[in-house]
Amino acid sequence: ASPNNIASFSQYISLLGTVEDRIVECFHKGGGVPYEAFPRFQAVMAEDSGQSVVPALESDILPLVPGLIDALRQGIDVLDVGCGWGRALAAMATAYPNSRFVGYELSPETTKVGIAEAERLGLTNLRFEVKDVTTAPDVGDRPPDARNRTLADVDSIKELTTGSLRDPDLYDLSIPDALVSGRPFTVVFASPAFCTTAVCGPQVDVLSELNDTYGDRMDFIHIDLFINPQEIKGDLDLAVHTPLLMEWGLFTDEWTFVMDASGTVAGRFEGFSPFSELEETILRTLGEG
Repeated sequence: ASPNNIASFSQYISLLGTVEDRIVECFHKGGGVPYEAFPRFQAVMAEDSGQSVVPALESDILPLVPGLIDALRQGIDVLDVGCGWGRALAAMATAYPNSRFVGYELSPETTKVGIAEAERLGLTNLRFEVKDVTTAPDVGDRPPDARNRTLADVDSIKELTTGSLRDPDLYDLSIPDALVSGRPFTVVFASPAFCTTAVCGPQVDVLSELNDTYGDRMDFIHIDLFINPQEIKGDLDLAVHTPLLMEWGLFTDEWTFVMDASGTVAGRFEGFSPFSELEETILRTLGEG
């Protein structure tokens, strides 16, 4: 039946059903459902990957990277971030004993399962660590003062955004200047023309709308994910990521940060956030919420 057995995948329905009430509450009150609220998530994921990912590793997945299998045979270092129970890692560590494998996982309980399996299989080239790799500034933090380019640095606004909406107000101010201005500000990291995940959206459009509404009391900044929008021309192979992403510790497509007047993070949002969600934090930051 594997990998076409839908029984394993069907377990996600009951798993999500256990937190339905909490998810509905979040729509009313905001917030989110924490990782630990899904007690069987990793077990279901392990079954799922055990019948879909692991059997396809050598035949379909690893060959996608030219030369990778040869490199694994010779010996390289491999990191799996968010490895779960580590079934894929265990399979590769068994198949490629000259390589060294490390799995990062948020949950200590999940990591213990991976460690136990590696010990059972006698894999000395596989280890697991409890680690959160999210390094983006959190609420209460002061963000990096790395400088973004503004209209003063370029010949055309087309050099600052991949989007067709080019609101010049969003490109007037650098982050270092905003941090010392004494005014609250909101900054969005997004590439409007290249929404590559299921959780991104028209965030720059929302930012422009917020600027129209609150621009007299707060500054708004857009930073594109790429430093060469005018050169990409629809071909992401030509895209070069802005170094600010590394400075801020951002590894997914869209982020929005709301800063208070002291330059401290008052709100942090990963993925697309609608006007109403950001407005709530902005009003609170302005002392009106």
